Amino acid sequence: MVSSDRTMPASHALILDDDPIDRETLQETLAGEGWIVDAHSRSGLVKYLKLLRKPDIVLLDVSDPAVAPQAAAASLRIHYGPELPILAMSEQPELKWSQRIDAFDFLRKPIDERRLLERIARGQSLTERSARLRAHSDAALDGMRRLRGQDQPD
Repeated sequence: MVSSDRTMPASHALILDDDPIDRETLQETLAGEGWIVDAHSRSGLVKYLKLLRKPDIVLLDVSDPAVAPQAAAASLRIHYGPELPILAMSEQPELKWSQRIDAFDFLRKPIDERRLLERIARGQSLTERSARLRAHSDAALDGMRRLRGQDQPD
């Protein structure tokens, strides 16, 4: 097993992949890095959404467009917010499906553990940066509202 240079926090990952061997491999890799992992076939998404347990990252197999990766990504983002990081995976080298689902990155199968961990760390970094920017923006808007309120005549 590949060990990452940085210690990943106990985060929650959702794996949606129809290949049971790929699901098991991904689950073992992430669990070995301290992640809490739920792994399902893409048809198991409906069952998962009923649990309403927000994942920190989603690994979504987009290999078969007939299984509607766009619908899966849209459902996840409706339930958990538009900022949910999704890592697209496929045997095909094409990026079109990862672009269509607005994935933060793409990983070609078969999955290389080192690359997987690097991509996940990148996704976490992007998510943390987005949260910081959102907090700064919210604080600036609050400050502007307060200033406007002080400038208003009684």
